[in-house]
Amino acid sequence: MSTRSKKKLIAMPQIMLPEETVRDMWEEISNAIVLIQEQRACRGMSFQELYEKVNQLITAQKLQFMYTSLTEVIQTHLLLVHHQLKNVDHDGLLQAVLDAYEAHTLAMLKIRDLLMIMDSKRDSTRQPLLNLGTTLFNEKVVQAAPLPQLILEGMLRLIAGSRGGETVTAHLLRSVTTMLIEVGSSNAGHDRGVVYKAIFLDGFLERTRDYYRDQSQKQQQELDVGSYLRWAHDKIEEERKLVETSLDAELTLQPLLQLLRAELLETYRADIVAALSIREMVDAGNLDVLVLALKLFKHVEGGLKAVGDRVRQYISDTCAASIQAEDVREGAKSAIKLIGLFCDLVGLFYSMLTDKLECDSDFTHTLNTAFSAVINTHKRISEYLSIYIDHVIRVHVKEKSSDNVEQVFDRAIRLFRLLTEKDVFERYYKQHLARRLLMVKSSSDEAERMVISRLKAECGNQFTNRFEAMFKDIQISDDNMRDFKKEFVNDHKLLGDVRVLTTVMWPTQQSLSCELPRDLRDATGAYEAWYLAKHTGRKLTWQTALGTMLLQARFPKGSKLLSVSTLQGIILLLFNDVGGSLSVADLEAKTGLELTALSRSLQSLALGKHKVLIKSGADEDELTKATTFEMNNSFTSKMTKIKIVQGVVKETAPERQVTQDRMDEDRRLLMEASIVRVMKHRRNLGHNDLVIEVTKMLSARFVPTPQGLKKRIERLIEADFLRRSATDTSVYEYVA
Repeated sequence: MSTRSKKKLIAMPQIMLPEETVRDMWEEISNAIVLIQEQRACRGMSFQELYEKVNQLITAQKLQFMYTSLTEVIQTHLLLVHHQLKNVDHDGLLQAVLDAYEAHTLAMLKIRDLLMIMDSKRDSTRQPLLNLGTTLFNEKVVQAAPLPQLILEGMLRLIAGSRGGETVTAHLLRSVTTMLIEVGSSNAGHDRGVVYKAIFLDGFLERTRDYYRDQSQKQQQELDVGSYLRWAHDKIEEERKLVETSLDAELTLQPLLQLLRAELLETYRADIVAALSIREMVDAGNLDVLVLALKLFKHVEGGLKAVGDRVRQYISDTCAASIQAEDVREGAKSAIKLIGLFCDLVGLFYSMLTDKLECDSDFTHTLNTAFSAVINTHKRISEYLSIYIDHVIRVHVKEKSSDNVEQVFDRAIRLFRLLTEKDVFERYYKQHLARRLLMVKSSSDEAERMVISRLKAECGNQFTNRFEAMFKDIQISDDNMRDFKKEFVNDHKLLGDVRVLTTVMWPTQQSLSCELPRDLRDATGAYEAWYLAKHTGRKLTWQTALGTMLLQARFPKGSKLLSVSTLQGIILLLFNDVGGSLSVADLEAKTGLELTALSRSLQSLALGKHKVLIKSGADEDELTKATTFEMNNSFTSKMTKIKIVQGVVKETAPERQVTQDRMDEDRRLLMEASIVRVMKHRRNLGHNDLVIEVTKMLSARFVPTPQGLKKRIERLIEADFLRRSATDTSVYEYVA
């Protein structure tokens, strides 16, 4: 069994001192303290002797007596300091207060060293000696009348001088501020800024309000809106700098900024917003004043909304007027002009947003709402955007630098992002892309892929997989054509290029039955046999309406190279076999073309810019089976190679309606599929939650209406895919 040694406790002996001895000893200590406060050297007794006397008094249990007596000594000294400071002239008061505070702090450090044992014996009823000294300085000097008012006036004079352009020593203001913070923080549990607020901050804010109320009234009357906003911005920044360099930013900055915004901006908000001429800014291509207004009013309650409403109204009015003007004259040129205007506006406002407003979320929402609300009122906006991008890729890419092209595409894609009918855009873009790829009208494959990559980033792979498949078909067709030409080096030279298209990936085309010339028929037959031998189980259908030909035409006045469509070329080749004219009936029989397609090709050859055929036998505007055509032997042109454009068949109103009906049916199927997908995952879901999830799922293609979704839900209930909950009819359950 082990034994544990016990620690011995040694009791300190308690000495008893007569009261007279205690008073004599404290008098010697207090005399030394006074000499320290007066910054004079102690004589007659060494620091060690004084320290021993302090120890003896503490041993004699005189701690409270010493603490009370020390407080009286410090108070007596500070009353004298206060009296001296009252008589200091105003210009030197702040520095005098700082000097007194510094001397007092230094004295308290020495007193604390002398009374270190006493300071170590403190309890909850007694402050540390340094805190005691600071608290007493606050009570007997800083907050003793009339010093609080004198300190405030002294600080305000320095600040007024700074606002008036005088050079002010920021160090003095900062030092006084630090002193006010320190004397207010000496008591535990006190707000660190209680003295700073009471003596300076409240008065400073009141004086600042009066100053800027007068200044803003004068400036608002004299300056235009841009100059006034710049003046207000400069003043706010000057005051911010003053606070950060000379005052306490944590306590001062926010209330000061709130005051300045109220006096300089909120008071005149209606007048400033009304005076913002956004049309003039846009015409000048400079939105700096608008940017400044947005930055300033962002921090004013209701201010950003007021400026945003002004911007929204301008966008709405401008776009609506443009839509109305361009609707009068429909067509590709109208579409290009309208979308070009929209893209310019989008580029101007969104570049301002990203470059100068750091993509502020509130203003981003304002712009998105404004543009989306107005552009989606145009029933053909998705088609027009596709026409615009088609025009840029065909014409403008080769005229612009890569940076400019990217900027144009970025603006177009930002406009695309705002469309509610992205599936309509997809349909038209697929048609335009097909035409560019098949007719070799694209200026740059890089530009094509640039647009597709941006569309993929916006809507995902499913949106662009057909576009990418179309490019892949072209690439595979090129490889096949090279292999074919290697095997048939000297044969079928009439066959230039063959594009094999995957039917489901390309826009649906009307297949035109057409009789090919014998040589061309032999060449296409050879390619078809070669291709099907390599790819069993496939079927090729020749789309003659999509091909092109390059013909060498010998006119009496010179030979020309004619770049024409396949149908135009077939028609022209028939004139090799006749010496005179051919009627429409003859051409219809020889080509096997329907009259509509034949008529379109003939008119482009006889009535277009380059009239290589002469039409006769009927009124020029009419075309009957008796109408005859013959080669124009007097045809001439300065160009060696001539491109004869076949007129593009415009979509008629009934055809557009049929297309819309087909798209509506596709949308109904997509809505039902999305509803089933969500319900299969969630098993049961409330009506509103189901609408929200399905809308989010389909928003990459189109925005379904709540009414449309409700009808699809009802149909799925009828088809036993869903059922209503027995306990809550607004909740749906998935039927497995």
